[in-house]
Amino acid sequence: MRAQIFFLAWLFLLALPVLLLTNQYEKHFSISLIPIFICISYSGYRLAYISAIGRQEIVATTFWVFIYVFLGICPFLQISTNTFPWPGYYEDAVLFKAGMIILTSIFSFEIGNRVLPKKFVTTIAPTILKKPIQLNTVGLLAIVAIILAIYFQHKLGGIANLFVTRIESTQYLQDQSTTGTIAPKIALMNKLARTPTYVILIATLVVWVTYIKNRKKISLKWKLLAIILFGFVLILNNPISTPRLMIGTILLSFFFILPWQRQYGLYIVFGLIVTLVLVFPFSDLFRNTLDVSLKERIEQKSVIDTLISKGDFDAYQLLVDSVVVIDNTSYQLGKQISSAFLFWVPRSIWINKGKPTGEFIAEQVGYKYTNLSAPLWMEFYVDGGWIFVVIGFIGYGIFVQALDYWNYVYQFSTKNLSPKIVLIFVPIYAGYQIFLLRGALLPAIAYLSSIVLFIYLCSIRVTLNIK
Repeated sequence: MRAQIFFLAWLFLLALPVLLLTNQYEKHFSISLIPIFICISYSGYRLAYISAIGRQEIVATTFWVFIYVFLGICPFLQISTNTFPWPGYYEDAVLFKAGMIILTSIFSFEIGNRVLPKKFVTTIAPTILKKPIQLNTVGLLAIVAIILAIYFQHKLGGIANLFVTRIESTQYLQDQSTTGTIAPKIALMNKLARTPTYVILIATLVVWVTYIKNRKKISLKWKLLAIILFGFVLILNNPISTPRLMIGTILLSFFFILPWQRQYGLYIVFGLIVTLVLVFPFSDLFRNTLDVSLKERIEQKSVIDTLISKGDFDAYQLLVDSVVVIDNTSYQLGKQISSAFLFWVPRSIWINKGKPTGEFIAEQVGYKYTNLSAPLWMEFYVDGGWIFVVIGFIGYGIFVQALDYWNYVYQFSTKNLSPKIVLIFVPIYAGYQIFLLRGALLPAIAYLSSIVLFIYLCSIRVTLNIK
């Protein structure tokens, strides 16, 4: 039965890009499609294997789904139709080189994720991931999170401002300000209003699920706490005012904390692919106005139209742009990645601090719109070329294997009945990874750091009887 699921899943994943290639566009086949089809074949193979075996590797799963959709299907359709999200014409040699960068990253990732001995990989997990969740601390943090949410949402215009478009919300706050641009301030207040309640909700649900698995009774106070936090998260992160990738992260993390079943691998793989291909492009329905019709939006553009021309699927083209720019200038020698991890250093102190990589490349290419994403492949190549791509993805493969291993160990080990904070981090990171891989790294790391901070706080012991 598993073999049948594997072959059927792999066959479908191989055929899907061709099935999406309708006759409305003139076909353009070139040598640059070879590495892309290899990418589709291998990522499809890995996803088919996950679907059939049902092994709990949730971080690896979302990684391969990203590869398959954003660096497999989309480039295949874009090259085949000679149509890209942003204006540009590219030689086959440049497109081929970008495809080879993707293949090199896959090979490097597999060295870190599959080839290196598991004993080596599993000994590098930070001690912090193994720290137990402190229930009293989570209870106290829940109160703090609710207070922060109420205070900062009031500063952001109150509840009413949650149910208007992001453009209208930002304009309202700009009109109230007397200090010029307020984008950084809005971003900070949004994090403080939304992140704590979300992280603490996941912590309460992880404890709840762990108690159920261990047949331990959870208190009524804990259940009420989780329900209250859920209400706050639902309101603060509604589809009207919240970025799509954040909503996706929240929904995926809810699913990933459930007790694992073998069929979940199949559900995650195909559910994510369908969501990214069919739902994600249309889920920004309320970005500019509330007076919209989903039916009209769907009728205006076919699936292939969105995959080849919408900026949501520009990861491959931006990698191609980075190849063009860097091959005609020079590598940034770690400036972009270091700027991302040192996001907290003010530009007034670090004068030459790098811009987000998507913005940097967009300016070099000459795009009028520069607030672009920057896939992780682009970050590595811009900073150090092939060497950074190889080293970076070997390291990332090790990181992903370590997360999946320790998440599995602490979910199923009967020797560790108290839940560990790795069970909070991994479900959140597995969903958030799509945003991290899509980039740019600087804003992605900045937001992830706030999540990590509140997860860490859940492991600090305090004396407060709120269990």
